[in-house]
Amino acid sequence: MPFPKAKIIILDDEPLMLQMLTKLLSAQGYQTYPTLDSQQALLIIKNESFDLILMDILMPKINGFEFYEQIKEQLEAENIPIIFISALQGAANKVQAFKMGAADYITKPFRSEELLARIQTHLQSRQIQQQLQAQNQLLENEIKKRKKAKKARKRAERFMAGALDALAAHIAILDNNGTIIAVNAAWRNFADKKGLMSVNYAIGANYLEVCELASGDYITDAFAVAQGIRSVILKTKKAFYLEYPCHNPETQRWFAVRVTYFEDDKAIFAVVAHENITKRRLAEEALKQTNELLFQLATMDGLTQIANRRQFDTDLNREWQQALGEQRHFSLILADIDYFKNYNDYYGHQMGDDCLQQVAQSIQLTLINSRGLVARYGGEEFAIILPQTTLAQAKHQAEIIQQNIAALNIPHAKSEVSSIITLSLGIATTLPHLEYSAEQLLNQADQALYEAKAAGRNQIVMREI
Repeated sequence: MPFPKAKIIILDDEPLMLQMLTKLLSAQGYQTYPTLDSQQALLIIKNESFDLILMDILMPKINGFEFYEQIKEQLEAENIPIIFISALQGAANKVQAFKMGAADYITKPFRSEELLARIQTHLQSRQIQQQLQAQNQLLENEIKKRKKAKKARKRAERFMAGALDALAAHIAILDNNGTIIAVNAAWRNFADKKGLMSVNYAIGANYLEVCELASGDYITDAFAVAQGIRSVILKTKKAFYLEYPCHNPETQRWFAVRVTYFEDDKAIFAVVAHENITKRRLAEEALKQTNELLFQLATMDGLTQIANRRQFDTDLNREWQQALGEQRHFSLILADIDYFKNYNDYYGHQMGDDCLQQVAQSIQLTLINSRGLVARYGGEEFAIILPQTTLAQAKHQAEIIQQNIAALNIPHAKSEVSSIITLSLGIATTLPHLEYSAEQLLNQADQALYEAKAAGRNQIVMREI
């Protein structure tokens, strides 16, 4: 169940996201401190007591990683977990977050139930840490007084065992040699089901050696875990985190392993926790595939499988700005299939669609080794972006396109210029400057195409501005 009195700082520069997170957490009984600004968040951190920080990475004045570095010492001193929540989904960002000591990393868009569950888990872990710290302090006081030392120790051991058994993750505690000295109920249950408890996973087994001597499909991950445990035991890293597959013939499964350490009487112990993250990984994979499909639908022409007009407009503006900054020539080509209406009327729309597909793919292959982009600009019209391309280079490219289209040898009985499919092309080239725009260059390419068609078609007309 949630921790109603827990205080959570929410830092996000998007007002709608901040409002949504605040409403969601407040509804669960949490005390929230929402803010759009990192400086205001810093004042809250300095002047208020709190239990957790939920923070975005991409912010205008300072990114989340830089802000975390500013407050890291204070957070670690009070064992306050920080959860990054960001639209950045790359593995490098997640690795950086966990290397810095973050408690968790959640990608946008997220599921409310998952976010709340993770927050509750980290608050529970912090509460357990605080309870353990309080218990240890009590134990130290009793030892100093040399009274009830044995009873206090047993009580602490029972408390720790109960706390570990209450966690769903598979947890083992290792000494500085990698030998298992304690496990929780989840660890025992998993090992019992796999028949490993008496050999590799039992108290007294050396878990480091188990990982280093592993074989089979997951040998690389096992060796990485061994290296991670060693780095934590040697204190070269504060924590280690790895997500790894553990599939079987029936189902796909993923686990996450997190290794941290603690010290007791100058001795170092490693805490190894394996957590089943299959549901999250399956959800992430499904979301990734959905996003990729949506991106294709939004940017690709369904018939020709090349870029659509929307993608062309986006790339045109981006490439124009880059050419303007680099002061490099920029060329555009507009190409039109000659007498395509006649082709459609004579051969039928199905043949017309086949023709468009062949022409589009031919132009696409022509540009495969360049930064150029070909897009379907209209019904039978194609637009080609050629960054870093002079007029002579653009003309050469247009001639190759014409040759490749001719090589397709698509019959066109109703053309007035050839017995096969041909193209008319208009080229416009300029060296970008501030008083000129990409739209103006596009208009010039359109005028050049108009002149090519008016002059008899199946030819190239060029304009340099």
